[in-house]
Amino acid sequence: MTTTTTLVVGATGATGRHVVLQLLQQKQNVRAIVRSKKRLLNSLDEILPNASSNLHIVTRLDCTEANILDLDEDYLKDLTRGCDAVV
Repeated sequence: MTTTTTLVVGATGATGRHVVLQLLQQKQNVRAIVRSKKRLLNSLDEILPNASSNLHIVTRLDCTEANILDLDEDYLKDLTRGCDAVV
């Protein structure tokens, strides 16, 4: 399987956190825009206990802490550069 990189917007939401975890479990790279990285990691732990301490998972997770509405167009372009998909 080829490794891909997916940008997930709203990664701490009800759907987003499941998308993030499934991608990471499939050994895919994830970029996430979140207001709180800690909240995302706690959410992942709720779904899969100790996910946030699993190096095979967290080493492929790249979080940007921000409100997406505060990011300018150039920064968003940088975040999407090298991504195979955006969710």
